[in-house]
Amino acid sequence: MDILAVYLNKKWGLRIGATSFLANALVLSVGGLCFGIEQALYSLIYVYTSSKVLDYVLTGFNQRKSILIISDHSQAIADQILTHLHRGATFLQGSGAYSGKDKQVVLSIITMTELSRMKELIFDIDPHAFVVVNDTLEVLGKRHGSMRVY
Repeated sequence: MDILAVYLNKKWGLRIGATSFLANALVLSVGGLCFGIEQALYSLIYVYTSSKVLDYVLTGFNQRKSILIISDHSQAIADQILTHLHRGATFLQGSGAYSGKDKQVVLSIITMTELSRMKELIFDIDPHAFVVVNDTLEVLGKRHGSMRVY
């Protein structure tokens, strides 16, 4: 099953842990019919946990957060991100559906440990800012790693 997971990762970019979990879950479903549901559920919990650990080990516990900031003070927030957090920031053009106002949306990629400092920085400048924080699966680029072919 692991060989299948690695192949699917190389071919279509599917996460190895998730692919391994799905393949093993299919096998465990059949096993649950033969050996009892209780043993299959315990095995399923183990397989799920090991697949999550596998994904974290393969990403090096280095997952990043993408953060979108919608504010009337986008330039000031971006300046603080650049100077105090030493992270990059990108302006995206947005338009409010309700208000019809044009806005600059700030996009930045940060680590989990920087998240609390980022929120403090944003809300010190604009207490009414709208902030969306997302988990990222992979971040590639100048400062975050590059695409390598093995």
